[in-house]
Amino acid sequence: MSKEKIEKNPWITTNCDIWAVEVQRGQWDKFYGKGNWRLVWQLPSKEILNFDQLFLQYVDAYAKYFEDHYYDALFLTSHFAYVYCYDYISKEEAFNPYASYDQAGKADQFHHVAINFALVNILGLEFKGSKPVGREDARFWHPDQVPTCHPDIIPPTWCPTLEDFYQSAKILQIKK
Repeated sequence: MSKEKIEKNPWITTNCDIWAVEVQRGQWDKFYGKGNWRLVWQLPSKEILNFDQLFLQYVDAYAKYFEDHYYDALFLTSHFAYVYCYDYISKEEAFNPYASYDQAGKADQFHHVAINFALVNILGLEFKGSKPVGREDARFWHPDQVPTCHPDIIPPTWCPTLEDFYQSAKILQIKK
């Protein structure tokens, strides 16, 4: 039996107040060094979610939301080509969770990608419209309107909506 090297966790959680990630990214790059810090989301169990795991929480929550509000799902997919957030993006970017995430000088926006994933990949619907729909027309599907959907890991009394979870659970970690 070979001995496997057990890697210790190279990250330390800070007590940093996180308020404007798009502004703070540059400050963190200068202070800690690019690649020496990361944002993660901590569950009440102390389990840490990385961005990919957070994104899956969003996809699941939007899928549940649109299952419960199927008319909304049919409306979006019948009338529009895809969903985007603030700035117009291509359809390819609208299905890429990293297209508007962790970009210097930009607010993290990925909930629209989770909407697109949930509608197409989970619910099996197809966008049939010719034009995309932006935030102004899709404001009712913003993360502050969509409940979290895994009460076993994200208690609704702690974080009732996706936006509550994103804001309340995010922490900054730096490399040891």
